[in-house]
Amino acid sequence: MLALSLLLEKPMHPYQMMQTMRMRRADELVRLGPGALYHTVDRLVREGLAEAEGTERDGNRPDRTIYRATDLGADMLAESVTEMLITPEPEYPRFPVALSELNNLPRDTALDLLARRVEGLRIRRDHYAATMAALAARPLARRYWLQLDYQHAAAAAELTWTERLIVDLRSGTLAWSDPPATTRPDTDPPATTRPDTDPPATTRPEADPPDTDAPDTDPQESTP
Repeated sequence: MLALSLLLEKPMHPYQMMQTMRMRRADELVRLGPGALYHTVDRLVREGLAEAEGTERDGNRPDRTIYRATDLGADMLAESVTEMLITPEPEYPRFPVALSELNNLPRDTALDLLARRVEGLRIRRDHYAATMAALAARPLARRYWLQLDYQHAAAAAELTWTERLIVDLRSGTLAWSDPPATTRPDTDPPATTRPDTDPPATTRPEADPPDTDAPDTDPQESTP
């Protein structure tokens, strides 16, 4: 949708589209890659949502094809934006999942992790503010980077909420019970040893030796 929106804004070649997305921090909304973007533009053309308008050459570089959105593409974009705006839907962020399981951590550990998140949120908030200031100085109309304004506000709101959570944890306003410690044996139990050699096999006695004292013939001989 972002690619189609750029082509509706003005005709561009894919490289220019990539640079514009990065300047507006669209890489934080979708994964950007030159190959993926070219495939997206090709798909838009196949579906009749965009079309080639011409080519341009920059120095000794190969010709670059410039694309623009079609009327069908403009209608499709309007329908998609309307559907996404009108109904709030779950976006499945990771932070609420972590909060739902925070009670499984000791209080001190939770405080340390939340404090580290606060530092990251401050950096993100300031980053958005600097990017918006740079875009406004170009000047670029605010309607083209409303997502940055939203992301800045969201980072600031999360920062405020997380800082308040830390205060509640430290003051005891938020009651906390550390989970029971799980002990792990220092050493694993010894493995069952197997004798180096197998025990001798039970031998079966051989047959009894023949009685050597017995005569070969009957001891009683016949007399004449």
